[in-house]
Amino acid sequence: MDAVRAFCQLQNHIKAKLLMLSDGPLKKECEDYAKLNDKNNRIVFTGYIDFTEMRDIFALSDVLLLTSYETIGATLYQALFSGLALLSSDMVPGWLDLIKPGITGFVYRAAYIDALEKTIEAMASNSLLISEMKLNVKKLSLQYTSKNTALKLADAFKNCN
Repeated sequence: MDAVRAFCQLQNHIKAKLLMLSDGPLKKECEDYAKLNDKNNRIVFTGYIDFTEMRDIFALSDVLLLTSYETIGATLYQALFSGLALLSSDMVPGWLDLIKPGITGFVYRAAYIDALEKTIEAMASNSLLISEMKLNVKKLSLQYTSKNTALKLADAFKNCN
């Protein structure tokens, strides 16, 4: 609901769309809220999207907005490898590894809708910032190659003796 509420509060001049890729338990509540409050028709609900299709949809986007309470933030990693700027709630532990505030994205305090709205407005109003963040995300993704992971695992095993 954080994302839906924030998008419904955006100023009229802000050019941003929200593509909700979910079929989760809050979908109906989100759709009902959007029907009543999304005066600028900014929110599109897709329903369930197969994991294999996510990368194609991410390729059409600029920013991943993750408001869910994931345990590791796997979706953040998907977005990282797709080169998206990142915007996450502080309830996704993976943000600590991937989001460098102002560099690769932003973090907002979950349930603080006004702060999320202001962050969305700031990002949507600054295409240069989004471009820089996407570039920085691509650079960061290079650290997460299979070769680097294998080297880190080898070091960890070597140090176990």
